[in-house]
Amino acid sequence: MFAKVEPSLDFDASTLPWIDSASDAEIERYASEHTSAPGANLSALLKKWRDEGYVIFENVARHDLIDAYLHDVNAVLTAHDLPIAVLHEKRGNTTLDRLDDEDLRERHMRLVDFHFSSEAGRDLAMSEVVTWFLGHVFRSRLVLKQSLTFMHGPEQWLHQDFAYVRTSIPSHLCGVWYALEDVVPAAGPLRFFPGSHVVEKFDFGNGLIFDEHSTRNDREFGDYLEEKMKARDWPERHFHAKKGDVLLWHSGLVHGSGVTRDPSLTRKSFVAHYSTPSSEGINEQRNSVHIRGYENSKLKDLFPRG
Repeated sequence: MFAKVEPSLDFDASTLPWIDSASDAEIERYASEHTSAPGANLSALLKKWRDEGYVIFENVARHDLIDAYLHDVNAVLTAHDLPIAVLHEKRGNTTLDRLDDEDLRERHMRLVDFHFSSEAGRDLAMSEVVTWFLGHVFRSRLVLKQSLTFMHGPEQWLHQDFAYVRTSIPSHLCGVWYALEDVVPAAGPLRFFPGSHVVEKFDFGNGLIFDEHSTRNDREFGDYLEEKMKARDWPERHFHAKKGDVLLWHSGLVHGSGVTRDPSLTRKSFVAHYSTPSSEGINEQRNSVHIRGYENSKLKDLFPRG
């Protein structure tokens, strides 16, 4: 008989990105061999990523791209007659053309992979500073796996992205949050816990990844992380972003959304998840960023910029 293989409750050490276990000396040597972006200290940024699981770049997303992207978003939300993918709190995974006016008022709705339809969205996701830094984190070219567009704070409980955004190497994943407008405290800003990417992983009953075979649910996952953060008195930070600010985070960073205290406020944001070609089974890549699935998108170039 074959021995039962227990599901792993940690990342595979053999495939971890180099930065996760790099020493100060390794980071300094690596940074000295590579040119930094203007005004950026690559060594300090890499150490912060290793130790705290995130970095912030202020005002690096171009405002003209943000404005163009919001124009495209508002156009499809107003017409809502196109099969644009959305994640809806009541309707689940559906498309805009299947929603009525009442459905559209649901505050936690988000557009899924709208970068397939908006050139401005694609350009935002390929921000030069973001791709430069993540290229060093993974020592690899990047794959844009997916994007989510929020008009309001989702008031989402704590989670870690690797459990939901599936890739064959869960440690080869990161999230990037692009602020499409200034975020005030009452709008439910992103909350996160610096350094929490090293916290003990949650067991869904079948390992690290939440899927149809899991015996525990995402709310239990959130409760587990809340308890871990409280037990260790982990410092909490809220991202009170300005338009154009960008937050990048490790796939294990514990984060969620604050409570929206003023429902009249928006919290417009564009969130992209990136992985690596090796994690996505991609062998050839001409550009620094491969857009996963774009070649099969029926809606690409819906809103070309002239």
